Amino acid sequence: MARPARSYVKGRGLCKEVLIRFMIGYAPAGFQNLSTFLKKKGYTERELVDWGLLAEKNGRSYDKFRDRIMFPILNHVGDTVGFSGRVLNKDDQPKYLNSPETPVYHKSETVFGLFQAKEEIRKAGFAIIVEGNVDILSSHQAGIGNIVAPLGTALTSSQLKLIKRYTDTVYFAFDSDAAGEKSSDQKDWSLQKKEGMHVRAIDIGDFQDVDELIQKGGNWEQTVADAEPVIDQIMKRLKKRTDMTTAEGKDDYVNGILTYISRLGSDVRKAHYISLLSEQVGVDQQTLKKLLDRSGTEPAPFEERVPGREPARQVKTTRTDLLLATIISHPEYAETSKAETGTEVFTAQQNRIMQEFFAAGADAAADRLAGDDLEYYQMLALLPVEHISDKHLYTQTLQSLVRTVHKEVIREKIREVRFANLDESEKEHTLNELITRLASLG
Repeated sequence: MARPARSYVKGRGLCKEVLIRFMIGYAPAGFQNLSTFLKKKGYTERELVDWGLLAEKNGRSYDKFRDRIMFPILNHVGDTVGFSGRVLNKDDQPKYLNSPETPVYHKSETVFGLFQAKEEIRKAGFAIIVEGNVDILSSHQAGIGNIVAPLGTALTSSQLKLIKRYTDTVYFAFDSDAAGEKSSDQKDWSLQKKEGMHVRAIDIGDFQDVDELIQKGGNWEQTVADAEPVIDQIMKRLKKRTDMTTAEGKDDYVNGILTYISRLGSDVRKAHYISLLSEQVGVDQQTLKKLLDRSGTEPAPFEERVPGREPARQVKTTRTDLLLATIISHPEYAETSKAETGTEVFTAQQNRIMQEFFAAGADAAADRLAGDDLEYYQMLALLPVEHISDKHLYTQTLQSLVRTVHKEVIREKIREVRFANLDESEKEHTLNELITRLASLG
């Protein structure tokens, strides 16, 4: 392993045993190192491109992984099916670069670390799910090996079915940023309602991720032992960032929590959290039950208070926000999303965000955005959008959302034209065109 790579793993405190267990290596800088080596072994350029080891641009191929710590991706029986490379230079992007889909590697059907963790999962009776590969290595070194990660934040039904071979209980310990919080929130409902799994959440506090918690001396074992139902963690987070001394703050808090209580499958659990919510806000349970009955079981557009701003200033989510949130929540379908959406219905800011997302992926996009763009992206990441594991169903859902957004844009243009100071014949012509376009959308 080259000196920069050795310095990196030493700085992370990773021992030789863990590095060997996960077969950690290094891809040197340079565009033709692996290509030259493997061609001498008899492999063709086309084979290396098809297997995701080389990338192509302007008709030329080059090493896909360069100057990165390399994590072999194993399937659950121990076969190497792909690679994940982490940058050494924090300014390089993306942070993690994974193999593309190949005949043997399907991202949505592979769980990083499962081969090394499956026996520990059986013994412990539950699996810990984190976001980063390094989180897993640090956890193993800290003595907790029942830990895995999806390759990206979107956990799929196929990955869950793999995990369910070894346990029906999962603990989520996602990163403490907006995207991580959103992922943890969504997975609870998806797993409990669709996959029949028991779910708890691990609160890593102010640490950025599990690796940082361990490196800075946090008690990882006790943190895992303190895992709680996901809704309890949601209530704590919402309460922490809401002004509970005002009627407006209590109203926001109640509406936010009822969205999640409404999705609980058990009437006993619903009654428990209604009682708890009643005590917190000083509103009788009957009133809360009536509000719960009206809230339904699916998330609707809501007003999310933006941290750091005055309470009166709020951001009202729109259908376009929900469309963008749906796209961001499904990075594994990025190509489908890009093909099904255009740019004409988005604002300049929304187009910038989508451009970064399609170019770099969900995690790297957040690292590359700043200011208002980053704040808006984080707001989108917090919207409660349910994950869709079936690609065909996702495409249908996306197409429906796109049509709805197009309709809203056209209706708004129709309203503008009707009140515009235009010649009557021009106005009638423009309105007829817009109405025809609206009708064509069904």
